[in-house]
Amino acid sequence: MEYYQASLSDVEKVSELFDQYRQFYDQEEDRKGAYDFIKSRIINQESIILLLRIMNVLLVLFSCIQPLHRFR
Repeated sequence: MEYYQASLSDVEKVSELFDQYRQFYDQEEDRKGAYDFIKSRIINQESIILLLRIMNVLLVLFSCIQPLHRFR
């Protein structure tokens, strides 16, 4: 079992899970939108996406953490 932070090489896998998550909450399937959203978050460092992989094959969990912004 391995936890790690997602990088651009994980966008395809993460976006597929993210789209399935959205569909669970009655959103329309949108693979391209999910892909673009996840890719943008990683590139712009707007989220920390943590992944869990078991036996180097199965991606079973992701968690997206949004940084806290303070405005003065």
